Amino acid sequence: MKKTAARGRVTARGVDRRNQIREAAAALFLSRGYDAVTVDEIAKAAKGSKSAVYENFSDKSGLFSEVVIFILSDIDKQTRDHISPNSEKISDLDSFIDSIYRLYQCDTYSLAYRLSLHPSNADVEPIRIRIESIHDDVIASINLMLCNHGLDSISASALSRLIHDHIALSCLRRPMSSRERVSDNKAVIELVRNLVGNKLP
Repeated sequence: MKKTAARGRVTARGVDRRNQIREAAAALFLSRGYDAVTVDEIAKAAKGSKSAVYENFSDKSGLFSEVVIFILSDIDKQTRDHISPNSEKISDLDSFIDSIYRLYQCDTYSLAYRLSLHPSNADVEPIRIRIESIHDDVIASINLMLCNHGLDSISASALSRLIHDHIALSCLRRPMSSRERVSDNKAVIELVRNLVGNKLP
């Protein structure tokens, strides 16, 4: 029994170490790009050894691939939870717009977006494709929300992209505090009401 328990603790520590290495690598890839980061630097940032990195990952490329997989998985979950057209929040303009701010401000999305901008990263094409897909999903959800509130399809299509681009640029320009997000959210909703002639509740 004691041996089994000890083995369980070692496994847990191993998982923690793997996650720590992955998070450290993600932060370095974000700040400097794939090519500029060395395994030695990843090990140092993870407060471990170079051998520990290779015990958990085949090489730097394998580590980067796992960072990408983790990012895409987390973003998919964020999108399903907050931006899905089937979400109950879509009927509530305030909470729906706020959920888009929260998605674009989450650390995982920010990391994915910034990594996708590094042309030296050979393996970022899946991230670029997923980011574009997320943008399309969000725009489609905004469009559906506007149509559900009585806006004609042509106007809803144009306005949904305008709303999306404003939110995305606001969030990616710099981190926003909760107060700033609420203020910007209100400004977006007011803009929507003015453009559609107060058709929205």
